[in-house]
Order: sequence, then C-alpha cells, then structure tokens
Amino acid sequence: MNNLKKILKKNYSLVLSKPRIFFCNLEKTITVTSMKQYIFLAFYIFSLQSFSQSKNFRLLGNWNDTTIPTNAGGYTYNEVFGFEMKGVEYAVLGSTQGTHIIDITNPTNLIEVDFVPGQYRGNVTHRDFDVRNGYLYMVCDQANSSLQIADLSSLPDSVSLVYDSRNLLVRSHNIFIDSANDLLYSCGGNTQIGTNELRIIDISTPTTPSLVADLQNDVVWWSSFVGYVHDIFVRDNIAYTNDENAMHIIDFSNPLSPVILGSISSYMDQGYNHSGYLMDDDTTYVMCDETHGKRTKFMDVSDVTNIQVTDLEGPALPNSTQIPHNPIIKGKYAYVSYYYDGVQVYDISNKFNVKNIGYYDTYQGPNGPGGEGCWGVYPLLASGKILASDRRRGLFVLNHLTPPKVNFDASSTFRVEGDGLQYVGFNLSNELDNTVTVTIDLDSANSTAASGVDYSSSVVFPRTYSFSNGKVRDSIPYFLIDDAAIEGIETLIFTITTVTNGEVGTISKDTVFIQDNEVVGINELNEVQISMFPNPLTKGEFLYFTKKVSSSLFNTSGKLISTQNSNRIDVSDLPKGMYIVHYANKSEKLVIQ
Repeated sequence: MNNLKKILKKNYSLVLSKPRIFFCNLEKTITVTSMKQYIFLAFYIFSLQSFSQSKNFRLLGNWNDTTIPTNAGGYTYNEVFGFEMKGVEYAVLGSTQGTHIIDITNPTNLIEVDFVPGQYRGNVTHRDFDVRNGYLYMVCDQANSSLQIADLSSLPDSVSLVYDSRNLLVRSHNIFIDSANDLLYSCGGNTQIGTNELRIIDISTPTTPSLVADLQNDVVWWSSFVGYVHDIFVRDNIAYTNDENAMHIIDFSNPLSPVILGSISSYMDQGYNHSGYLMDDDTTYVMCDETHGKRTKFMDVSDVTNIQVTDLEGPALPNSTQIPHNPIIKGKYAYVSYYYDGVQVYDISNKFNVKNIGYYDTYQGPNGPGGEGCWGVYPLLASGKILASDRRRGLFVLNHLTPPKVNFDASSTFRVEGDGLQYVGFNLSNELDNTVTVTIDLDSANSTAASGVDYSSSVVFPRTYSFSNGKVRDSIPYFLIDDAAIEGIETLIFTITTVTNGEVGTISKDTVFIQDNEVVGINELNEVQISMFPNPLTKGEFLYFTKKVSSSLFNTSGKLISTQNSNRIDVSDLPKGMYIVHYANKSEKLVIQ
C-alpha cells in the first residue's frame, strides 16, 4: 500500500471531497464515488504505473553515506563522473564535503577508496569533475573554493592532491576538458578579480596549470554577444556553449580571438539553456533547458549557420514538473539526468524521430516545484555500467539493457537427407523489458532443396516470433525427407528479416547443407552431421558441437591452445578475436566478439 501511495502521489494529485475522491493528472480527472471504486481504480493505476521505477534498466548497486551533512536545502550529493585506472573502474561523486572516489568493480560491494576534502565544505550545491591523462580535476561553485587536481596513479590505494589553488579560479559552475588540446574550459563562478563568464586553462602540465584566456576580460565583444556560459562541450577547439538564453558554436583555435560560427536563441519549448552534448557524428546535438515542464531538444548542427531543433522528447511519463538537467551521449544513445524522473535514455540514431527506450527513477517521491532526484549521469565506462547521482541517495550503479541483437545459433549446419525432424535455433543477446518480435523467412529463391521432395515444414513463412521478458531462445522445426534420387548437396536457407525493439545480429542467415544419404558412407555420414555453434559467439560463451568429437583449437598464428574430446569447448576466458577449430577432418574459423 505504501508503494501504491507513492505512485498515486507522484502521478496524480489526490483531492478528498466527501463522499467523492478525485484523481487528477495532466490529461484527465477521474471521479470515484465509493470505496469499492477507489480500490478498483487504485489497483488499475498501480498496474499502469508498476513499471515506474525502471524500464530496461537494472539496479546493480547503491552507495550512500548517511553521515555526510546536508546543505541548507537538505541535499547531500551533486555531480557524478567515472574513469578507469589500471583496469579498475571508479565513480567520482560530489558531496557537500568534497569528492568521493568509489571502486565499482563489484557493484554489490561499492568501496570508497579515497576522499578529497573540498576547500569549502558545508552549504554546497554544485561540484563538477573531469579526468584527463590520469588526473582528476575538481571545482565547486560555492563560497571560497578552488581548482583541485589529484594524481590517480596510486590507486587503488589512494589519490594524491597535486594542485589546490585559487590563483586561476575560486569558483566554477562547470568544467570540460578538450582532450585534443589539453585545455580545460571553466564556466561561471568567479575568480580573485571578479566574476567569470568563461576561462580557458592549459593543463598540459597538470601540476602547474596556466591561464590561456579570460574571455570576458580578454575579448572586448564577449560579454555583449555571448556573456555568461553555464556549461560547454568542446571537441578539438570547436565549442558548443550554453548561455542561459542561447547556444553558440564557437571556434577557439585562437583562444584570444574566437570566432562565432553559429547560434540559436529562439527555438521550440525554450527555457533556461543549461547544458548540451555532441554526438560522435558531429551533426547531432542534445540540449537541455533546466525549466519545469520543458523537454529535451534534439538538434541538427550539420549546418552551423542554420541550427535546427529536429525533435522534442520528455521523460517516459511526461509531467508538468519534469526538468531535464544534464545529457551525455554514448554511441546512438543519449542519457539525460532528469531530476524527479531519474535517468532517461533516448535512441538518437534518427534525430528526426527520437525514441525514449528506457529509464531508471532514483527518486520515488512526488514531483514538485523544486529539484529532487537525479542530478547527473555518466554512461561512458568501457564495462557499460551506468553511473547516476541522486541528491539525497548518493551513487547508483545501473545496467542499461540495450535493444538485443537477434542471431541464429550458427551461420551454417550440416544435415543428411532423411534425418527427419530438425530445428534451426535463434536467440536474443539479452533480456529486455519490451516485447521483441522477430520475423523469420525461408529464402526459397536461393534455396536449392525442394519443398515436399527434400523437406517439409509446418511453419508458414514468413513467421513472426515474440520474445517477452525472460525468453531468450526459440527455434523453427522442419522435416528432412528421404529422397530416393541420387543428387549433390542441397541447401535450405533461413533468414532473419525484421526485428522490432531489437536489432538483426551478425548471424542473420542459417544455411542448412543437406547431403544425399545414397552417396555417404558411415564414417563420412558421422562427420558431415557434426557442426559447431554458435559462430560468431559472444565473449564468455562456450562453443558447442552437435556431437561429441575430438577437436583442437588454434590461434591465427597456428599455436595450439587446447585439445579435447567433448561436445563443447570452454572458450569463455579467451580474448575477442579470430581462431581456428579443427574437428571431424575439417577446419573452421571461429570468431569471438
């Protein structure tokens, strides 16, 4: 019942007016005149919203130190970042007191390996981080703070603070490192001489950073045409600035003489222009306006003189208090921290038709006029772990279930005429909360086996199969007929044609080679019938044979890795790459991906 109350509070405003109870959301008002109707409606709403905690995400672990003091608003945590050092992945989490370094190797046992106290500790709302070449850069936008730089090379034991000074900046709202040029961009805050709109700092020598440009003081037109920069994304000197009421694209090849390439100051669903991130294709940009009720903007920046908003998307459960905060793009997915609505994920492969494909809500209380919930998200770790920070609940380590790839078990199989009932198997690469549908067709145009003569099947092609949550395999039955005619090898070709809520994998075709049994001897028959699968296989899987067989596994240099006499080979520890498997008087290429 407590969970039900949370869902009702978060998604509906509850108004008591005896003898009626009203449930109101953005779209409709429902009147309930009896307790029986109330109970029915409550369970109806619960069934609709029971997925509201997450979709296509799994919680791996949570770190929350309840002894850390809160700020005046009752919040403890802020930004989150991630990095890898010596093969170990770490989360960086900001709090009112400073910077927490957390080993996330085992998400069920998250370990704080070190802590860097901030110059100012107390009523802190904003900290921000970046990592470059084994050094962690830390800033804060409250009180008498500083730029802090820590050497990470001594991890997992500790980190070493190598720079902690107010010479270059006292406060900063956000930082971003242009890794191509070892330049740190500091947005907002202030310096010892006054306010800061944007500063560029050389960090090629991390222990002695130096000022390159103070834009509001070094460039005479800066404050009039750009002004305060709240956040920034930079790729090889080309910056995308978020300036409260506009976004500019600026060439900083000469930091003291920047060139504005383009800008957008009027657009759909406009609010406080807060942050943005550029896709690897350099043409797709995601932008967040930190204003209640606003949606995330997906933009075409291929023509910097004509920047266009191509789509608008809110959270999966739209509401009047939704607030997009910070986006980061990995591959074709945009991850956005959304305060009350947690982490939201969008497929941006088509910037004109963006789709919300998943979310994880770190905050289960009611939405409101403030900014509870998820502050930041970091999806760029090599392991695929997603890091999220909640302002009260600390670090969340998540697994994003991306749309699965659908593959046949093998790209080819060998059978003998008259073998009777057989199956062609296919599988999903992972589980998904969505239902995945897969259409399989028989390529009769290129198959040489004849229906009713060489084979038969009860399946009518094309055939669509559904995979609900938890189901990861299925198969297609067919029957091999004993044809009295003497003939060569014939083929039966199955193909994966379409997949919804998923993707066609690398093994999209399974060719069944059918050997005539009139010309096959006993030993040959046994060898023809043996095949290996799956191929390619995903790292961590086993390689299987259709029958027990003696086999040898070689690398591409011809070095013997293992020999066995079994129906499988344990290749789960082998690195990704190409190998050669010799069995049943033949050699086949094996790909581990």
